[in-house]
Amino acid sequence: KPRGGSISPLERYAELILALVAEQSDRTLEETVDELRKRRIRTSKSSVARFFERHHITFKKKESAGR
Repeated sequence: KPRGGSISPLERYAELILALVAEQSDRTLEETVDELRKRRIRTSKSSVARFFERHHITFKKKESAGR
């Protein structure tokens, strides 16, 4: 029998999410979630973070984050 988890509902919006990242690459995770919610895509910070991990998208930490 096949094993494994389920497919994330965000995968159906993969093109849109990847386009948002390409459009403004310095957008934070929270800003990305807010933008998706404006487009009536229900999601959470953790699910978007897992989506980015699956698609090998990483972000640099902002220099001011530690201050």
